[in-house]
Amino acid sequence: MAGTHDTSVRSYRFYARNDPALTTDFADCKLVFIDKEDGKTNFVSQGLIIANDDNAAEIQFSFDGVTVEGDLLAQESMNFFSMRRKVVYLRGAAGNEEYRVWAW
Repeated sequence: MAGTHDTSVRSYRFYARNDPALTTDFADCKLVFIDKEDGKTNFVSQGLIIANDDNAAEIQFSFDGVTVEGDLLAQESMNFFSMRRKVVYLRGAAGNEEYRVWAW
């Protein structure tokens, strides 16, 4: 059948929205990529999207919990493709900023 290709490659997915809540410390929002389908498989991402849904404040992200890799202004998002990571850390300017993170 044209267009249908079954493979043995497992498709992992991770999604987080405002949980855990942001503070001003990276240690409080460590997002480990665990597959939402089975709830236990940790995986290395191939792609990553971080979205700042807050209307006023910026958020920062880090891949090691120390180094600031980037800032997202209010209502800004960033897409990473071919990004091989297992975890991302987030922190807000004041705390309780709204965000979304997808990894696959």
